[in-house]
Amino acid sequence: MQPQRREAGNHRAELFELIRTRSFGRGKIKLASGRESDFYFDLKPTMLQAAGAAWIADLICDALDGEKVDYIGGLEMGAVPLATAAAQARHLRGRAINAYFVRKKPKEHGAKKLVEGLRKDETLAGRNVVIVEDVTTTGGSSIQAVRAVRE
Repeated sequence: MQPQRREAGNHRAELFELIRTRSFGRGKIKLASGRESDFYFDLKPTMLQAAGAAWIADLICDALDGEKVDYIGGLEMGAVPLATAAAQARHLRGRAINAYFVRKKPKEHGAKKLVEGLRKDETLAGRNVVIVEDVTTTGGSSIQAVRAVRE
């Protein structure tokens, strides 16, 4: 059975509305960068809602069309649902990629990994890797993930 391709563009307006109603807020808030803002986006309520996850994943897949990508991921926690949904959506399109995520600190027990989702003998070295995050102010989370992936 051939996977069915979903068209993300058909759902842009619905995704915009979902983000507006589930993830946009007003009021003084301190951002991860330390800056203050009068508005904010908390994308987790949208990313963790079934339709929102599917539509965001389709948009990511559309953006990656034509690109050779082996892995998609980023810094915990925001990148986890994005990478997982995008990996699943790419699989359904017949163009598999694997997901991973970077911990803010290595676990203090078990394998003490900083990068999760790889087999014991697997590495990201020499791979085409995409880094995603749910919300960006300064890009600090992405930079932290890039450093971990490069190591």
